[in-house]
Amino acid sequence: LGREMAPRSPVATVATTRAWVANFVCALKLCPWAALRTSHFATAPATARDGAHVAFMRRQALLLDELRGPHAAAAGLGPPTTLVVFDDEAFAPVDAFARLWRAVQADLSAHRGQGIVLLAFHPERCDAGPGCSADPDDAGHFTVRAPLPVLQLLRGADVDAARASWAAAHGGRGAWGLLEANKRRLRAMGRPALSQRLAGTDGGD
Repeated sequence: LGREMAPRSPVATVATTRAWVANFVCALKLCPWAALRTSHFATAPATARDGAHVAFMRRQALLLDELRGPHAAAAGLGPPTTLVVFDDEAFAPVDAFARLWRAVQADLSAHRGQGIVLLAFHPERCDAGPGCSADPDDAGHFTVRAPLPVLQLLRGADVDAARASWAAAHGGRGAWGLLEANKRRLRAMGRPALSQRLAGTDGGD
């Protein structure tokens, strides 16, 4: 069972997600190339149909290409990303949200191949990546937790370039080393402090 998600306005939904990016992801340096000025936010349509959500995400992926246009490079902006927030009680259970992101991933893979990278965040998600633990209370899982369910879109070429740049600058295991370092930092902070910090990004409506 997922925790209840109190109804809020689209403006409050986006504000909560922006606060999470700024005060959690960026502040804790979980993603060195994350930046609010290149992050674009959208709220998912209010519908119970997974097909409508899948189609919406496909349109957002097409729009992401436009955000990477020549004007962005001329302005010195970094790679764009789109974060779509699913503020719906139906996605409070992490299993329900997992079914949706698998459907979105399958659709994007069929239409875009490796051109789009999809990341998923949820208040109760447990990470299965490098350095992970099967313990749901492990603080390392906060790398994939957000105050609301979020699907993030990035261009595959931008992700590859960022990983290569990180590996060149830091050597060793490159981007894998970053993921493992994130886990160590979060575990050092501890679950109570991280839970409080994450809750602090959710101002409600």
